[in-house]
Amino acid sequence: MKRIVICLFTLALLITLSSALALPALAAVDDHPHSYKLAAVRKEPTCTTAGTGLYRCEVCGHQEMRDIPALGHKWSAWKTTKAATCAKAGTQTRTCSRCGEKQTKSIAATGHTYEWKVTRNATCGADGTRQQVCKVCGAKGKTETIPATGKHTWTKWTITKAPTCKAAGEQSRSCSVCGEKQTKVAPKTDEHTFGAWTVSQAAACEKAGQEKRACSVCGKAETRAIDPLGHDWDHGVTTVPAGYLETGVKTYTCARCGATKTEEVPVNAPMSGGSIMDQLRNIPPDAGSHDELRIVTQPEGGSIDPDGSLTLSVEAAGGTPPYTYQWRGMSSVTDWPFWFNAENGTDSTLEAQKGNRRYYCQVYDSKGNHVDSAKVLVT
Repeated sequence: MKRIVICLFTLALLITLSSALALPALAAVDDHPHSYKLAAVRKEPTCTTAGTGLYRCEVCGHQEMRDIPALGHKWSAWKTTKAATCAKAGTQTRTCSRCGEKQTKSIAATGHTYEWKVTRNATCGADGTRQQVCKVCGAKGKTETIPATGKHTWTKWTITKAPTCKAAGEQSRSCSVCGEKQTKVAPKTDEHTFGAWTVSQAAACEKAGQEKRACSVCGKAETRAIDPLGHDWDHGVTTVPAGYLETGVKTYTCARCGATKTEEVPVNAPMSGGSIMDQLRNIPPDAGSHDELRIVTQPEGGSIDPDGSLTLSVEAAGGTPPYTYQWRGMSSVTDWPFWFNAENGTDSTLEAQKGNRRYYCQVYDSKGNHVDSAKVLVT
């Protein structure tokens, strides 16, 4: 290293001496424009100070010492070292990569970015407020009043007193915000609360009846007609037997009201053969007094006590004894008949059963003729 330094010093000395010896000769040759080029740096320039160098003309070789201009700083990009805020300025810094010198500059404060925030909602009856709030730093700005809306938030109308067919009711609603209430009339209804239909006048066979019902609230009454029941005729009883010369009469009785009706019974067919007079002469002795099968004692209905019983009985006459009896019952609801004894019996009585039934008896004679008794109701 020491040798290198000595060599460099010796070289520099030789160059200086040769330049000094050549100057008078070169000064004489100065009849052309020089074209100098830096040949050797004597003092390195810095960012802020000039350096020194040996410049040599490329044409004649003339040399002279000149300043080498300062290099100037080689700055890096600006870098934020302190960010600006809404209210405070920030700073930026850059650094020279040659000498390390630093520069700083200020960044202006950004200013607040306000937005309105409601601090108290306006209602139907009271003002509200809103305030500016910086959405970056939260700083608060000015405050404003929000006028009352004047619009209530009503609930649905509800019945507070039910209307009836007799009187109006009441309905109300309230504001869910301030509690103010409103009421109005609930009109009377047209719907009555009617009870069950009850018979006010029973229907008869030929006369209509009536039933009624009333509203339990206002007392309004309604009526409607019950159709006449119609007669419940039995099978009829021959009250005047027919002869060979004259007709008879058959009488029917209504089991419900006792009304009767009659119909004509045709004359008996004459015996075959002979003239009319012969036939009249040959009429059997008892022909004019022929006795047709009939009911002479009808059964009687009634009510059966919880611990009691009811015996129905029938009595027949006429026809050709002996008699047999078949009792039948009919539901008061369906009117469908049913048998109490599947075959004809000799008993003219029957132990009735409780339960709103109508009973009757069919009486048969030995020749197969039969007659029905009146229908009676047992409850």
